[in-house]
Amino acid sequence: MANLAALVADGGQIILSVRHGPGAATRPVFATTADETIALAGRHGLSVRLAAQAESLQAGNRAMGVRWTWLSLAR
Repeated sequence: MANLAALVADGGQIILSVRHGPGAATRPVFATTADETIALAGRHGLSVRLAAQAESLQAGNRAMGVRWTWLSLAR
């Protein structure tokens, strides 16, 4: 998060998508929550402008319970 926060200018924002659920066998994912990501961003000077949750667009992912949290973080 420190590296991402360093890329955001004063008044700027960054948009992140956080995947919830299993990853592909060839592409591991690391479990986190939106709240953990938001707290980490806050420790690096970023605040939440928008947090939105969505189901995966891909039917196979939806069947596995994959969901996404989209975050707009601002400095």
